[in-house]
Amino acid sequence: MVAPKGISLLLLMAFAYMGMRSGYLNLVGVEHTDYRPDYYTLLILADELVVLISQCFQPGFYAVFRNSGFALSTMIIRIALAAPPFYNVLLGVAGAVFAILLTIVSRKLYTGKQSENH
Repeated sequence: MVAPKGISLLLLMAFAYMGMRSGYLNLVGVEHTDYRPDYYTLLILADELVVLISQCFQPGFYAVFRNSGFALSTMIIRIALAAPPFYNVLLGVAGAVFAILLTIVSRKLYTGKQSENH
């Protein structure tokens, strides 16, 4: 599939630009903001873009449910990376537990759908 590879290349170029710009501004001594919040925002938007693109190829409810849930789980985990101590652990564990529960539920829904068709 070409779309995820294209998104990956665009993300790589954006992250390389952000890193080089931050490094250059550090070298010349110019005050600037940290680029990590923009980095995480770009990752979250890329997740949502992948979910939207995947709906074109897998428009069924189960695929949309699973893909959207995993995007939400990764968003919670990425928010945990920027959260203050103690909250970051709670958010990280909550995101991981959500992903595990989502996997269990989506497998149950998918196997239920398969048994109804046969």
